[in-house]
Amino acid sequence: MPKQNGFSLLQLLTVLALIGILSSLALPSFKQLHARNKATANINELLNQLRFARTFALAQNRHISVCGIGDQKTCGHQWQRGLYVFYDSDADGKIAQAEDIIREFPRNDTAASLTQNGAINANYINFTPQGTSLRKHSGGNIVYCPIAGQAHLGRVIIYFASGRAYLGKDTNGNGIPENGSDKDIEC
Repeated sequence: MPKQNGFSLLQLLTVLALIGILSSLALPSFKQLHARNKATANINELLNQLRFARTFALAQNRHISVCGIGDQKTCGHQWQRGLYVFYDSDADGKIAQAEDIIREFPRNDTAASLTQNGAINANYINFTPQGTSLRKHSGGNIVYCPIAGQAHLGRVIIYFASGRAYLGKDTNGNGIPENGSDKDIEC
């Protein structure tokens, strides 16, 4: 009888079963990795927009504001939909006309949450021609949470009245970044 090359049906089914089991074990890790990478990309883009607004205010010697996207080219109270960077000559945090919008940063990730928490109750961040904030004590943070209830996947931008913004870090070692007031972010 000639020797046959190949696999038996039993061997093939065993290998497929092992691949299925290993894939099901690895899938949660890939979901966490994907959520973490997505959070990092989104928060870095948002930080870039804030840094752009500050630099543009300095370069143009004008007041520039950043606010959440509202209806019909207006500022909204929620940053969930994204943000506008716009000329704000009277520094009131309101878009006077649609042509004042310099950049629009819409968010397509509606499952994730984005929350701006200011030290004073305002829905915008303003930069003066000197690159600082117009309002005294106007520091705060912007928290991005890709999955509700999983703060360890969240990211935070902390900003100061000086106009400086940076990414929050986990300084206490529990895996959750702090919000600038030594408190863990909440998702």
